[in-house]
Amino acid sequence: MALRLCVLALLLATVTACCSPLQWEMRGGTVSGRVAIDDLRLTEFHYDLHYDAINLKVAMRSEYITSDVRNLTIIDYKAERIYQINEVTESCEIRTLEVPFDPACTPDDATVNDHFFVGGGDQERLQAASFKYVRPEKTGYVTVTEGDSPDSTCVPILALDYNLSEMTFMVFRDITDGIADPSIFNPPDSCVFAKETPLRQKLNVHPFLRFPVTYQH
Repeated sequence: MALRLCVLALLLATVTACCSPLQWEMRGGTVSGRVAIDDLRLTEFHYDLHYDAINLKVAMRSEYITSDVRNLTIIDYKAERIYQINEVTESCEIRTLEVPFDPACTPDDATVNDHFFVGGGDQERLQAASFKYVRPEKTGYVTVTEGDSPDSTCVPILALDYNLSEMTFMVFRDITDGIADPSIFNPPDSCVFAKETPLRQKLNVHPFLRFPVTYQH
């Protein structure tokens, strides 16, 4: 028993931060709840996320369940621009981006919370690890795969962020390697004559997934 505990402790101690594959796509769903005095808000939306660390681009097409809102956000770190396209009105806004690209890696200060399997059966289950990170404004968990190759290691499965008044739960599915259609990163024609303006405050991206959580227009 003592030997088993020693081996387990050594395993946890040697686990380090990981980075996701260089290119991948997935579908996700997010539920976010916020509680304040006499105010309870629940937001739910689905999205397609496209991540390209080779060409330094991220794109997310989102659709809100509780309202008729469909957006496409394209972040082009090489061009230093964010394209925000309202796919209902076909309008486009361009924001100046002044932050460098950060790869989708578990935060450097994250700690391993647990190791476990996802799925059932010897052939269908995936080994996974849960990482915990703490920020002044929130605590977060992200669960990723533990594979035996770069293409199967550190692929996100789910994520959770929370603080005293808000909780956001994200789950991911249909994850594929590579970018099926690179044109997803091309801004539509409605952006050709759009005026570029600076962001009013710092871009707020998820510390692992690298897609924008919120930012001030």
